[in-house]
Amino acid sequence: MKAEELIKAQENIREILEKKLEDLQQLKTSQDSLASRWQKFIEMIIPVQFSEIRTLLYPGNQDGLSKFNMDVIEMSKSHPKLRELNAEKWTFLLKNAFGISEYKELSLEKAQQITQDLSEAMQTSSFLMQVDKLINPQYLALPMMGKRKFVLDLLAPVYMSVFKKYGFEGDSGYILAQRALMDYHSDPYIKGNLNAAQFKVFSRAKLI
Repeated sequence: MKAEELIKAQENIREILEKKLEDLQQLKTSQDSLASRWQKFIEMIIPVQFSEIRTLLYPGNQDGLSKFNMDVIEMSKSHPKLRELNAEKWTFLLKNAFGISEYKELSLEKAQQITQDLSEAMQTSSFLMQVDKLINPQYLALPMMGKRKFVLDLLAPVYMSVFKKYGFEGDSGYILAQRALMDYHSDPYIKGNLNAAQFKVFSRAKLI
């Protein structure tokens, strides 16, 4: 993949996302939980990126986006313009959706360490007991998205505890760490760790 193609894709993505400014700002003032706002943010921006990366023959899915992001990171080492565009894109998004004026990246090795810790924390008996306590007639009567919201809100403190160990503190740290991990979604080690933990949690929570 040529740097010029990645640069053009980043410019196109930024241009489309700028048109969603009002939607992004509504997230910033929303009274929803942090986990819910993050989920809505992802649902807002991911389709835009999927659409653009397809023009470069990446798969229009999360693995394709992760490959695109990893290519951007690698190519940015020798093309400062690409790094600048990527940082500007994320700074714009995070500032308007969450009021966060910084942007952080993780190395692959650090991302792997974080997801290993997350996987272990999600599978502790103490946390799984919390998941079990969700199961009652009222919970089971909820639609799938309602159940999912309960589980994501339950997971948020677990994530924040792990993220804090790596210097990502508080609500802003949760958002910055989640964003940084997006870059490596398709890494086999990261994907395997999170898939195993999520399967156990979601199974206990009757989501699958």
